[in-house]
Amino acid sequence: MNEKIEIHVMSIVGTPANDKIFAAILGDKEERRYFPIIVSGTEAQAIITAMQHVMLPRPTVYDIFTSFIRESGHNLEETVIYKADNGIFSAWLCFDNDLRIDAKASDAIALALRMRSLIYVYENILNENDMARHMAERKHTPEEDMQALQKKLDKAVKNENFELAIKLRDIIKELTSKKDNPEE
Repeated sequence: MNEKIEIHVMSIVGTPANDKIFAAILGDKEERRYFPIIVSGTEAQAIITAMQHVMLPRPTVYDIFTSFIRESGHNLEETVIYKADNGIFSAWLCFDNDLRIDAKASDAIALALRMRSLIYVYENILNENDMARHMAERKHTPEEDMQALQKKLDKAVKNENFELAIKLRDIIKELTSKKDNPEE
């Protein structure tokens, strides 16, 4: 059975190579299993402000939607990350009136944090994307990792998934820079 696992945002991290790409690190309660989802700067800011309960001078679209849900007398019961496809995560916003809306996982998380609702991921998605397990099983050389990233980049370009291609290009560029300048 594909069980739902409660998760939370452990942190938001950026990349030195591209100041517009961030990763939200999501983990289970014990923080033994965790996985990243790529988010834009706007989404990262929305998640961070919600985590830190920061009130901005003007409401964001997330704040407006939160107000609309509350004013309509409804509640966001839970958010469920139900799909991962080539690093793109999809989520359901599950409301108290049995309404379920499909959303990007990053947007759903930003809203769930504002609504103080629980966030879940299906166990198979957590297991497939678990960085702790991948790090423990890691038996590849850095060169093999670079070749695998290049293959993913080539496939993304071939499939015209340019958003993923740009992200992979930036990761490759950053890793190459670190390899060429190990003191950085």
